Amino acid sequence: MSRKINIYYLLFLIAIIVFFRPYYFTFFEISVVNFIYLNGLRLVFILVFLLYIFKGRLSKFIIMTLIFYFIKTLSTIVNNGSISKLITEVYPVLAICLFIELGIKDNPKQLIEAFTTVLGFLTLINFIAMVMSPDGYHSIERRIFFMRHRNQLAPLYILTIVLMIIRDKYFQNKYSKKQLIITFIICTWMIFHAGSASNIIAWIPIIIYFVMPFLFRNTLIFNIKSYLVFYIIMFFSIILFNIQDQFADLLYQLLGRDITFSGRTQLWNTAIEMIKDRPLMGYGVAESVNLIFSPRTGLYYSAHNQFIQLVLEGGLISLLAFGGIVYIVFNKLYEYREDEAAKILSLGILSIALVLFSEAMGFFDIFVLFALAYNIERVITTSNVGKSTLKRDKVV
Repeated sequence: MSRKINIYYLLFLIAIIVFFRPYYFTFFEISVVNFIYLNGLRLVFILVFLLYIFKGRLSKFIIMTLIFYFIKTLSTIVNNGSISKLITEVYPVLAICLFIELGIKDNPKQLIEAFTTVLGFLTLINFIAMVMSPDGYHSIERRIFFMRHRNQLAPLYILTIVLMIIRDKYFQNKYSKKQLIITFIICTWMIFHAGSASNIIAWIPIIIYFVMPFLFRNTLIFNIKSYLVFYIIMFFSIILFNIQDQFADLLYQLLGRDITFSGRTQLWNTAIEMIKDRPLMGYGVAESVNLIFSPRTGLYYSAHNQFIQLVLEGGLISLLAFGGIVYIVFNKLYEYREDEAAKILSLGILSIALVLFSEAMGFFDIFVLFALAYNIERVITTSNVGKSTLKRDKVV
C-alpha cells in the first residue's frame, strides 16, 4: 500500500513542478529549461484532460470554468485578437483545475504533500536567491527575483502557506509544523524586502491569521461571504469614488504611495472609458496585456487591476461568467465555514484578490485555491481529523 502511495506522490510531484516555472529561466532566456517546462506543461494538460474525461462527468466548477473561457475566446475571435495568447492563458489554468480535481478525489494526502514539497522548495530557493542578490536581476525598471517580479510574489507565498496549513491541520507529520513556521518567517521577510505595497497589504491577513488565530473562530465575521462584501465595497470606494483622496497623508506614511497608487488610478479611469465603448464583449485577448495608453509616459500598460483587465478583454459577460464560478466556489466554502480548511482557503482567496486589485497578473494562482475550495469535502472527510470528527458525530 505504501508503495502505491509513493507512486502517486511521485507522479503528483512531477506534474506540479511544471506548473510553477521560475521567471529566472524566462528572463535569462535559458531555452533548454524553458523548452522542458513548456512541453512538460502541454503533456500534463493532455494527460489530465484525457484522464478526466475517461474517469467521469465534468463538475459544475469545470463546466463554469469552460464557459468563462469560452466567452473570452468568443470575444477574442470577434475582435481579431490573439488566439495563441489566449491558449497560453487558458490551458495552464484548466490543466491545474483538472489536475486538482483528479488528484484530490482519491489521494488528497499525496496531492497536498506534493504541492507543499514543490512550493516549499521553490520558496526556499527564491529566499536563497534573494539573500544572494538582494536587488534581484533587473533594478532599472523593477526588481525581478528568481520566481517572479517583486509585485507578483505574494500569491506564490500565499499558495505555499495555505497548502502547508492544510497539511498541518489535516495530514500532519512530525516536520509539518516546523516547516510551516520557518516558511512563514522567510516569506514575511521576502515580502517586506521586495517592498511591493500591494504584496505587503495582501500579506497582512496571513500575518493576522498566525498572530491572532482566535479571531477566525468567529465565523459570523470571518468567512468568505463577508470577505466578498468587503472586497466589493473596497473596489467601488477606491475605483469609482476615489475614497483614497481622504487618506493621502496616511497612504504616503504607511506605504510610501500617493493617492494615485503610482499612477494606477489614471489607468483605471482610462480603462473604464474604454469599457464604455465595448461593454458587453470587450476587446478580446491581445498579444500583450498592455491595452491602455498613458499620455504621461507615452507607453501602453495593463489595467493594473485583474478584474478591470478581465472586463477590458472579455466584457461584462465574462465578468458575469467569472461571478458564476465565484458563486459555486464560495457557497462550498460557506457551507464548511466552521472547518479550518475553509477558513484558510477563504483567507487565501481574499489575500490573492488584494494583489489582483492593483496587478493584472492573471487568474492562475486564485484558480488553484478555487479548485481546492470546490473540492474541500475531499480534504476534510478523508483526513484523520475528518474521520475522527465523523466518528464523534456518529456516536452522538
